[in-house]
Amino acid sequence: MENTALNTFQQREIKGLKRLRNWVTGLFIAVPVGLLGYFTYLVYMNYIERGIHDKSFFEFGLPLSGISVLLLLVFLPVILFINYRVNRFIRLLHEIDKEHLLLYQQYTEAVPRLFASIPPYLFSEKGVLIPKLFSIKCVPYSVIMEISYKKFRSGRNYGTTITLETYDGEKHYISFFLDQKLQFFLSTIAWMHLHIPVIQKKKINVYSI
Repeated sequence: MENTALNTFQQREIKGLKRLRNWVTGLFIAVPVGLLGYFTYLVYMNYIERGIHDKSFFEFGLPLSGISVLLLLVFLPVILFINYRVNRFIRLLHEIDKEHLLLYQQYTEAVPRLFASIPPYLFSEKGVLIPKLFSIKCVPYSVIMEISYKKFRSGRNYGTTITLETYDGEKHYISFFLDQKLQFFLSTIAWMHLHIPVIQKKKINVYSI
């Protein structure tokens, strides 16, 4: 029964992530298409008002091809990056073991969400997984010497940065908003009985300009 519930959650979460990916991709496709359509309309109206007869509209509007290339160069990398990042996390959800998938399910229940999204951290059998822009960093539990966290202020919002410091002196940072994410992280670390010191540091202020 538990495995069935976990599989249902897994499929629902993956479906939600695909929906998010498709929605954001559609948005970044609609924006350049809309801009190109608007510029095409302006050029066409200018073509009509000037009464040009020695050139066809396609010849007159040739500069639009340059705008099309520019929009493609701007938006295509963003679309590819979004698809890569979401697909990478979907593969991770397929690979994660049942115990830690259950932990992730508990995370989604503890943290308020409007829709499925990529979390700032994920517990796995190998260690704490931290999704970065172009990779997923795995910090094994055995190498973590100390965990510290501090609050920061960005404009009117308050967030938290968790620092995982290893015995080799490396520091791995996890930043996010919502206190529920911090509480879940700390309670899970305590539940695992890893015997890693957890230190709360002084709040810092970061003001947006």
